[in-house]
Amino acid sequence: MKSGKFFFIAIIFAITTTVFAAQPAAYHGRGSFGVFYTHLNSYGSWMQMNDGLVVWRPRVNHRWTPYTYGNWIWTDCGWYWNSDEAFGDVVYHYGRWYYDDYYGWMWVPDYEWGPAWVDWRYDDDYIGWTPLPPYANFSINIGISFSESFSFGYNRWHFVRYGDFCHPQIGRYFVPAREKARFFDRTRNEHNYGYENGRVINRNISRNMFETRSKIRVTENRINFRDSEGIDRSQVRGGERRIDVAIPRANTTRVDINTISIERGDRASSIRADRVQMGERVRNSNAASQTDRNNATIQRNNQNSGERQNSNNSTIQRNNQNEGQRQGSNNTNVNPGRNKESQSAPSVNTNRNNGERNTEREIRRSENRQNSEKINRSENREKRETQRQNREENNRESRSRTR
Repeated sequence: MKSGKFFFIAIIFAITTTVFAAQPAAYHGRGSFGVFYTHLNSYGSWMQMNDGLVVWRPRVNHRWTPYTYGNWIWTDCGWYWNSDEAFGDVVYHYGRWYYDDYYGWMWVPDYEWGPAWVDWRYDDDYIGWTPLPPYANFSINIGISFSESFSFGYNRWHFVRYGDFCHPQIGRYFVPAREKARFFDRTRNEHNYGYENGRVINRNISRNMFETRSKIRVTENRINFRDSEGIDRSQVRGGERRIDVAIPRANTTRVDINTISIERGDRASSIRADRVQMGERVRNSNAASQTDRNNATIQRNNQNSGERQNSNNSTIQRNNQNEGQRQGSNNTNVNPGRNKESQSAPSVNTNRNNGERNTEREIRRSENRQNSEKINRSENREKRETQRQNREENNRESRSRTR
């Protein structure tokens, strides 16, 4: 079990190292699992869930929720969450959050930096936000799309008035839990993320709309990326209107796997690990990603088909070998040195044996044809199922973009 865990982590490191090396120079915001592990290990625990998904659970009280302790700052990348928590520079700017009824809040790693990864709701008087789930995938051409239809319930949202939105102790101004349902119903949903000049832009609540409704003027702060050996606390330099964000260097993606401690979940989580696609660096449209997944599925089907065909051919070859052996054995029964009367008897036996072998050969040929037909029907069913799944996923993505 332990060696299997280390093998899984080693694969993650190899993938992330290879992917990062292929990114263009304009790609500023990137992280790494090695740095995440080292930085977060002191503030929580790493766990391997069902289907091998690795998550991080913060060491907090049961009433804690993400994006609560800190404040919102307007920047050239949109609204930036300035966390007061020691682990905030990782979990609020990379990855996604998921709430499980048994495990509570857990963070799923991803490597794309963003000013904040949240879903928004608003009306003329209030703004609300909640973490984006791990089914929310970011791509340059589309922005946010969902691999699984999902939304957090109203009790996982925070709502405040526009005038309190930028307050340093924003938690004091949250709408009470008993009123969240009413504010959830009266607000509209928004998740508009883009990509400009090599960085993710949060376009959800515009500066003009906020200033109009809050009657408060906000200054724009510039996000300044700087290379770092690890994750350092972001520095908000108010006088310079700048926020310094530490981005780990590429050579810090490796850690000693012998120092890694990842627990095994004692029960299955409600998260659908097969629908989590983060970390794959989807930098093109979802259609391109879907094409890659379709090709991978077709390739697996072809491999399975080839294996079944090879197995079938091996069976036919063994049958032919057996026939040849039986033919040789029957031929040795004919003795050309005997008289005509003695020679005629083996001839009759040989003909009878040949007839029986022909019958057996026809039966085997029929069985082989039936096996081939079964294989073809199975392959056709698999192809139809793949096409159906692809159509359903494309329809979900279309509905998600429409919403």
